[in-house]
Amino acid sequence: MYSTQGIEGEVLMLYVPYPGAPAPLPVLGEYKLDYIQVPVLAKIYFIENFSLEIGPSFNFSVNDKMIYNSWRSTGTGKSFELSGIVGLSYKIKHRLFANARYFHGLTNALKDDYMEPKNYGFSIGIGYLFK
Repeated sequence: MYSTQGIEGEVLMLYVPYPGAPAPLPVLGEYKLDYIQVPVLAKIYFIENFSLEIGPSFNFSVNDKMIYNSWRSTGTGKSFELSGIVGLSYKIKHRLFANARYFHGLTNALKDDYMEPKNYGFSIGIGYLFK
């Protein structure tokens, strides 16, 4: 699966250009992370056509960008990230199904020594089973 993830918000830059200078204002920052995700999920059927999906996802970074105002940088994201997934799936017809999943990062998404940023989010999907 291909996934686009990221965060946007104000970032406080922790520098003072000279002693006694006023503290800088927060700037708008954004991280954009794109992954190829390989989920390995167990499906547990507890009602006919209705199942619980649970397992790990092995996520490989294919693109990452960090943007602060007009300053841009790449290479801030880790090349691999591990997530845990839990979700529900419903088989609509013989081969057509729909699902909803929650994923939560188990490893850090960024190369950052001061924070422990992890990805998390929801996804919904519709699929077709080929046999």
